[in-house]
Amino acid sequence: MSLEHLDTLIAFATVMLGVSLLITTFTQMVSAFLGLRGTNLRWGLKALIENIYPDSKQHAHDIAEAVLRHPLISDSSLSIIRRKVPLLQRWQLANHVTVAEFVRILERITVQTKAGDLKTAMHNIVQHAQPAAGSAPVPVQGVAEEFQFWFETAMGRTSQRFRLHMRVWTILFAVALCLALHLDSLQLYTQLSSDAELRAGLVAASSTLSAKAQQPAQATDEKAALETLAQQAREIKSSLDATRLNLIPSPYPNPWYSTYEGRRHLLGVLFTIALLSLGAPFWYNILKSLSSLKPLLASKGDNPGTTAG
Repeated sequence: MSLEHLDTLIAFATVMLGVSLLITTFTQMVSAFLGLRGTNLRWGLKALIENIYPDSKQHAHDIAEAVLRHPLISDSSLSIIRRKVPLLQRWQLANHVTVAEFVRILERITVQTKAGDLKTAMHNIVQHAQPAAGSAPVPVQGVAEEFQFWFETAMGRTSQRFRLHMRVWTILFAVALCLALHLDSLQLYTQLSSDAELRAGLVAASSTLSAKAQQPAQATDEKAALETLAQQAREIKSSLDATRLNLIPSPYPNPWYSTYEGRRHLLGVLFTIALLSLGAPFWYNILKSLSSLKPLLASKGDNPGTTAG
């Protein structure tokens, strides 16, 4: 493999990583806007209550939401607002809770709840979660081992459900971007093979995009997360624009679907969708591996082997 061929592969992987990072950012924005972490956690706690305590099934949703909206564990600064607004309620939910936190918070809420079926249901859950009197050894978190086992099982299912949701959004954004931007990977590779300036620009930008791939967005609540992710998306697009890569076709096809009449272009776009569905971590690792080969090929070119005479 020549250095030119390797640079073409690096440039191609850089584009795939850049677009994948945009898709990841959009997916995280949807997750923050819809409060997917909190709603999936609520689903997990609700499933836990419904299956372990069937008598409390009708109150499972209210109990799970009350715990996750409690100011002591909610990640949102909006948790102190008690007015019920659909989207606001999603933002008020905690993104993480331990088994000990769940039991202790539920215990607090039970004391503050007026007498009735809901209070009785909460009290029963708290009682069953407590370790039996005189049990030895005493559980580390002060929670019955059986309850802790089922709690961790429910959290495992919750994580799987959240990852599935994120995967679906990733594929949806990959389809939308590729169709809207006419991202044809076959045409892109041909262009990179023949355009040395564009290829060099993308190779130079590969380190910048790789660094961005290692910088997860950090924020204290959903509003701050949305602002951080929007800024991240602008920075990624700016890095790609600096390479002279035109992500948006110019002139843009009118109507937008007119270019899909050709089978080759449609095949190229579908292939790009499949490649982007692999996710940003995949393209980060590919780019890292390809970049590590460049010094080896360069040194091999500078010091050609001698043939025995």
